[in-house]
Amino acid sequence: QAKGDTSPLLHNMMGATVAAYRQAKCASCLECVGVAVEVFGPAQGLSASFGGLFGDVSGISFQAVQASGVDAHPEVVAAYFDLAYRYLLFCPDAILAHPSFHGVLDLSLACLPLKEKEPLRAVFVFLDRVTTTQSPHWEQYAEAWFVSKGADLFRGVIFALSDTCPQEALARLSPLLFHLAARMGPQGEQWIVAALSSPQYPVPAAVLDDGAKHNFMQAMRNLGGAQRRFQAMVVDFANVCRRQNTADA
Repeated sequence: QAKGDTSPLLHNMMGATVAAYRQAKCASCLECVGVAVEVFGPAQGLSASFGGLFGDVSGISFQAVQASGVDAHPEVVAAYFDLAYRYLLFCPDAILAHPSFHGVLDLSLACLPLKEKEPLRAVFVFLDRVTTTQSPHWEQYAEAWFVSKGADLFRGVIFALSDTCPQEALARLSPLLFHLAARMGPQGEQWIVAALSSPQYPVPAAVLDDGAKHNFMQAMRNLGGAQRRFQAMVVDFANVCRRQNTADA
C-alpha cells in the first residue's frame, strides 16, 4: 500500500527524469528509471504508468541511435538494455505489451556487431531473458519477432561469437546461444548452418574449415541438454575462430 501511495510523487519524479534524459541523453537517467522499476514495478496498478514511461525513454533512445549510430552511445545502449532487462524482471507486462517492444528487439539486433563489452553484455542478457520468456507471454509478444527475424538474429550471434564479441563478453553470449538453440529447435539449427556457410562469414577457411564447422554443429546437437558443457564448447569454438586454439584441440 505504501508503494501505491507514492504514485503521484513517482509520476513527477519520472517526468523530470525523462525530461533530463531527453536533454542530456545521460545513462544515469536510465539507471534512475531502472531503480524505480525495481522498487515500484511489482506494485499493482502501476503497469500502465511504467509502460508509458518505457515508451518515453525508448523513443528518445531510438532517436539518439538513429541520429548517430549504435556505436556512438555505448553507455546509453548499456543502460537502456539494463533497464529493459529490469522491466522484464519486475514489470514484464509494461514492456512486453508495449508497442515499442519489437523496436527494442530490432535495436538489440543492430547492436550485435558492437565491439565494446558493456553494451554487448547488456544486449546479451536482455535477449537471453526474452528468449526464456514463459508461456503465454512468449507466444503473445515475442515468438512472431523471433520467427521473422531469426535468421538475422542467429547470424548476428554467430558472427559476434566468431569474430567481433570481446572475449570478456563471451560468458554472456554462450548462454544466449544455448537458449536460442533450445527455443528455436531445428529452425534455429538451420539458421546457424546458414550463418556459418555465408559468404560474409568472417573466419577464413584456413582457420575454420568445413569439417570444423560440421564438428561444431554435431557438438551442439550432442550437448543440447547440457548447458554448462554446451557453453564451454561454444567458448572453445570462439577461441578457435580467434586463433587462440586449434580445431583439433
